[in-house]
Amino acid sequence: AQACGGFFCNNMSMDQTGEQIVFGVDGPTVTATIQIAFSGDAEDFGWVIPVVQPPQISLAPRAIFSTLGGNTQPYHWLQWDYTNSGTCMQWPMADGQESAPNASGGGTKGVNIVDSGEVGPYETVTLESNDAEALFEWLNDNGFVQPDEVQPLIEHYLDLHFMFVAMKLKQGTGTGEIQPVTLSFTESEPCVPLVLTQIAAQPD
Repeated sequence: AQACGGFFCNNMSMDQTGEQIVFGVDGPTVTATIQIAFSGDAEDFGWVIPVVQPPQISLAPRAIFSTLGGNTQPYHWLQWDYTNSGTCMQWPMADGQESAPNASGGGTKGVNIVDSGEVGPYETVTLESNDAEALFEWLNDNGFVQPDEVQPLIEHYLDLHFMFVAMKLKQGTGTGEIQPVTLSFTESEPCVPLVLTQIAAQPD
C-alpha cells in the first residue's frame, strides 16, 4: 500500500497523483516519511492524515526516495542462452558481454486543537474529536473543503480513536516547494490508514 490520508480542497477535481512512504521502526518509535504528489493549485492544497496519537512533524530530504529507489527498484535485462542449438538469430552484446544491473546501491464545538505550528512550507494542526459532524464542520470552515460523503469516513476513524493531522501550504508557497514530511510517534507497528484516500482518487 502506498497511500494514506486524503486531500480536502475546494477544487474536487484535484488529483492525488502519487505517494510514497518509508517506515522506520526503532524500538517503540515508528516514523512515517511521506512524499506526496498532486495536481492542482497551491491555495487548494489540503492534506488530512489520520494518526494514532499526536506525532512530531518534521521535514525530510527529497533525496531519501531517489536514493532508496535507486538501491531497491527492480532491474530487468535479457540473458541470452548461447548454448541453444536452434536456428534463431543470436544478438550478442556489442562488447561480447551480458549487461548487468546497477549494483550501487484552539478547540471549537467538540474539536480540540492538540498542536499547531509551521513545518517548512506547511501550516500544520493536530486535531482530536469525538464528534464527526463537528470535525467535518471545522475542516470545512478552515479551508479543508470536502463532500458530504466524507463524514462517515471521518466517523470511521473517530470510532477507532484516531486523531487527524491537517496540513495546508503557507500563503505564498508554490507547489514546487512541497517536501516530504516525517511523522514520528510511539507505536507498536506501522499503520497505513487508507480510507480517506478515496476522496481525491480518480476512478481506475
